[in-house]
Amino acid sequence: MKQCLTVCVLMLCLAACSSAPSSQPDNLASDKREKAAEARLAAASGYLDAGQMERAKFHLDKALQHAPDNANVQATLGYYYSLVSENKRAEEHFQKALRLDGDSPGVLDLYGVYLCRQGKYSKAQELFERAIAIPSNPKMASVMENAGLCALRSNAPEKADEYFRRALQHNPKQANALLEMANRELEQQRLERAKGYWDRFKEVGRDTPRSLWVGIQLAHALRDKDTVASLGLKLEQIFPDSEEADLYADKKQQWRN
Repeated sequence: MKQCLTVCVLMLCLAACSSAPSSQPDNLASDKREKAAEARLAAASGYLDAGQMERAKFHLDKALQHAPDNANVQATLGYYYSLVSENKRAEEHFQKALRLDGDSPGVLDLYGVYLCRQGKYSKAQELFERAIAIPSNPKMASVMENAGLCALRSNAPEKADEYFRRALQHNPKQANALLEMANRELEQQRLERAKGYWDRFKEVGRDTPRSLWVGIQLAHALRDKDTVASLGLKLEQIFPDSEEADLYADKKQQWRN
């Protein structure tokens, strides 16, 4: 089962991260265009997170009209096109974003996530490391978390552990790092450590098929039948068509015997 690379488009840090200057004159009208582009990107981010692709694209097109030379606009368009499987266009926008601002940690991270999903692990890790090497990166924990998730995809679990631990040093509430560390400790039968990470994840994370499945497996290992049943019911009711729900259905029969 594949780990999911998660991205919040707002981690491009629209207000904080630098972007290449627009070709427009540096005047009040130009400032207004940049602010309008940032507002459109924020709206697009919300729609992307909600899976409302048409609404997201509407706002991204408006952002592009306001600030075509804004690296964040270009990178977010790349992310959008990657989600709708138009990889050629995604690559074009990511490359333009890098040309506009190759030192933006948000752009580097978002492009790294895209490359990892394409199976280009070495190039993705190179971009993650470039983002991590920027001391002013305001989202260091998120970049390290994505680097760890990519390392898992590339079958490098020890490297993933290192990234996740570093992410949690920067932000002890980094949800996916907590979840993956819980799963890694569970795989190695270090159940108390796994439970510690899981308990911390529950305080900050949200229910997904993967998070519920990790919790179910941990509860079973700890012989906590009530938690297995409650998490299993959640999985079946909220995510009935997920791969994890099918796995639970198969295991549930075995665990009853």
